[in-house]
Amino acid sequence: MGSFLNGKSVKEWQGVFDQLKEIPRGKGHEILKIVIDGLEANERTIFLDIACFLNGYDKEEIIKSLDQCGVHADSGIEILAKKSLIYIDENDKIRMHDLLQEMGRRIVTQECPENPSKRSRIWRHEDALEVVRQNSGTDTIEGIKLDKVDVEDLILYADSFKKMKKLRMFIMADHVPHCGLAGHMSGKLRRCFARNSNNIFACWERLGKQISKLWSQGA
Repeated sequence: MGSFLNGKSVKEWQGVFDQLKEIPRGKGHEILKIVIDGLEANERTIFLDIACFLNGYDKEEIIKSLDQCGVHADSGIEILAKKSLIYIDENDKIRMHDLLQEMGRRIVTQECPENPSKRSRIWRHEDALEVVRQNSGTDTIEGIKLDKVDVEDLILYADSFKKMKKLRMFIMADHVPHCGLAGHMSGKLRRCFARNSNNIFACWERLGKQISKLWSQGA
């Protein structure tokens, strides 16, 4: 499929995927899975990162972020584009077709269908929040995404990241992902939360002193 789509226009590319939709669900996904399974490790990592987290992000942002966690993003993205597994739109954003994104996410879900904490990537807010709040992180998790959530909540559950020893990508809402080499990212996040925690306590302390001062003045 990749070689067939190579050099085709976006319109032709879309037409092929529209035809794939007409194939019985199991067989259509089998075709896509064969293509994905044939990827080298680096390209497979990038493909799954895009499918789970980065579809629609700026190309340069993705390259910079993934490079920070030891993934050779520039060459990998070029290979994925040549295989027509992604494309770059007119705004220089990386796009992936819905069917491919669904396939990528299905591959990750099948790593452990019953337990999100034992998958390499967690992109659903509800799953991510449950893993963090229940302190059920594992060393399988490489990437996790949360939608809008109070920083105080993250500080409260900062210890949840201790178990995520392979964590290399953390995304809050749709902001630029925080990335780092596997084994260091969770520590970096804990230190970040600790700093924020100290700042919050300092703010509360100053506020308390100010209130006490006002009370004494009123007396």
